[in-house]
Amino acid sequence: MQYLSLLLLLVPQIIAPPDEPTTSPAAAPLYNTGPLRVELMGVREIRFWSSDPVLAARMESDLQMRLRIQGERVDEIVRTGSVLLTEVVDDTGKALIDETTYKDIDTKTTHTITITPDRLRDSGLLMSARTKPSARGARTLKVLHGTIRVILAKDKEKFTVVNPFHYYGQTLVDPRLAALGIEIEVLPADQLENAPAMERGIIFHYKTKREHVFNAAFCDGWMRPVPTRDSWINKKDTAEPCQAFFFEPSAFNDELQVVFEIHPQIEDRQLPIQIDDFALP
Repeated sequence: MQYLSLLLLLVPQIIAPPDEPTTSPAAAPLYNTGPLRVELMGVREIRFWSSDPVLAARMESDLQMRLRIQGERVDEIVRTGSVLLTEVVDDTGKALIDETTYKDIDTKTTHTITITPDRLRDSGLLMSARTKPSARGARTLKVLHGTIRVILAKDKEKFTVVNPFHYYGQTLVDPRLAALGIEIEVLPADQLENAPAMERGIIFHYKTKREHVFNAAFCDGWMRPVPTRDSWINKKDTAEPCQAFFFEPSAFNDELQVVFEIHPQIEDRQLPIQIDDFALP
């Protein structure tokens, strides 16, 4: 027993290192806090030159900007307009936009946002803008002002219209749509610019409250989804974008139904862009 005790004393003792403090990974930033606003993320300027006049005519130098919409209620954004810049001036005094930068339709049209609310909270809403290039030797943009139109909404309701082809050349008849003041016309193809063949298709012109319409999908008589492809084509007289849907031959019949997803209530806002004195690349 004494020999065993002596042997144990001679065995080297291994002392465990102290526990290292554990650090939890940094939480990912959220973009749904603070006031709803527009922030500048980055700028890229590209300049082209060519001695070939044909190639030079096809290439265009520009200044490109990446913007982010973030803040409270960013997850309620369902539509946006384009980035409309009203004043962009570099530190040499050169204006980078003029009266030809935007067409009239650019100031009126909005587009559906298909990004999920969760993703909007996690990353905000990214937007792009471009202008003429800055002057040679310019170091900063002194003024970057403009607006972005956003449509916010919380709820959606479904509105079903049976055999929409019955309303060719007319406005769809639905008492619920009428109560909301929404008029959707089934437009003849000859009223479109560069109209495609529409033997198996239908065109919707959202005459009023287009910002309330989130989506349109088609079903057969048993409410089974009908696959379609769609494209946006401008109306001849007003240049308004109209939505054209194309079907497979088997789906084109009187039992076809269209289901509109509608926002009964929306909030229409203009977010200001006011970013001054930032360095050019």
